[in-house]
Amino acid sequence: MKYDVFISYRRDGGDKYARTIQQSLEKKYRVFLDFDELKDGVFDQRIIDAISSSPVFLLILSRGALDRCVNENDWVRQEILYAAKCGCHIVPVTIVDDNFEGLPTSLPEELRRAVGQHQFSELQMKTLFKASMDQLIHDRIAPYVKREDSSNGIEVHIDVDADCDLFRFKTFVRHLKAGEDNVIHLNPGKYKFDFVSTQEPEVNEPMVYALAPGIACDFIEVELKEKVEEVIAKHKAEEEAKRKAEEEARRKAEEEKQRAEDAKLRPIQRDGKYGFADESGRVVIPCQWEYAYKFSEGLAQVQDANWKCGFIDKTGKVVIPCQWKGAGAFSEGLAAVKDANGKCGFIDKTGKVVIPCQWEDARAFSEGLAKVADAEWKWWIIDKTGKVVKKGLF
Repeated sequence: MKYDVFISYRRDGGDKYARTIQQSLEKKYRVFLDFDELKDGVFDQRIIDAISSSPVFLLILSRGALDRCVNENDWVRQEILYAAKCGCHIVPVTIVDDNFEGLPTSLPEELRRAVGQHQFSELQMKTLFKASMDQLIHDRIAPYVKREDSSNGIEVHIDVDADCDLFRFKTFVRHLKAGEDNVIHLNPGKYKFDFVSTQEPEVNEPMVYALAPGIACDFIEVELKEKVEEVIAKHKAEEEAKRKAEEEARRKAEEEKQRAEDAKLRPIQRDGKYGFADESGRVVIPCQWEYAYKFSEGLAQVQDANWKCGFIDKTGKVVIPCQWKGAGAFSEGLAAVKDANGKCGFIDKTGKVVIPCQWEDARAFSEGLAKVADAEWKWWIIDKTGKVVKKGLF
């Protein structure tokens, strides 16, 4: 991406001036301002590329802007030095009433040379802003930026419904603002235009435009908004799909890790009672249960002397009391249980009933769904809220 003007500023105190200057310049020039341009976190390389492509380096000297340039890692310092290395036309700009105190005595000599050898320009930020800005453009910017459109020619008004950049034969002409009267001047002839969205650069509206001689002005209307919205929606859908895929991958990895951890303990029977041993065969949970099942998601189903079901953790601690007539292994944070009436529902890992016991049978959850059977032994599919999502499937 090529630019005409790179705006360098200190965020503390200079951001308000940078924004105002940018808005004035971008009516005619391609302006790089890191507040707008850097949205992907790739700071250093984007800065380097933008400076090297900009013939004009506009340095906003707000109060204290150069004080931190003694630090070699300071970005304003690095921007100035790189601009000097690239041969950019450096334009130091001070703001009237901002009380810039001049170059700090501590400023390194290489920075003093890079900034101090250029004429400083003053900007008024109130009633005289436009006049002082026009003077700045005329004296310090226009001579160094080759414009593709000329003030001598037919006036062409361009109406766009989304902010975009105008390219003529692949060469940048100017930035176009939605809702504004964007004017360029062209001589009669045939042109190949590209209108590229600034929000979504992949949206490009090409146009072959013929300007006939003998007319005072012409009008071009460009519609980009709908395409931009479609691309935004597509990107959001892609990001959401990516997020879900990453989330699913993390979930599966965690499940696999948990299964590996669960596998380290296995049920064993000694003297008619069940407990758990580790991979070496050492008993780590005493054999005191009438029956025990494998660990799943960190908990194992056990049955007490009354053959009631509950759950223990890997220390052998009972975390869900033995009060159920039957129970299944935990899956996706829920376990099927059967109450004293023989009805099935689901509990979470705290033992709380989250799906009431109202089914004749229930199977483990998988991908957010579980099979349950009603009083007539017809099978249904429910989600984790207990809501039936598929009826009469089996």
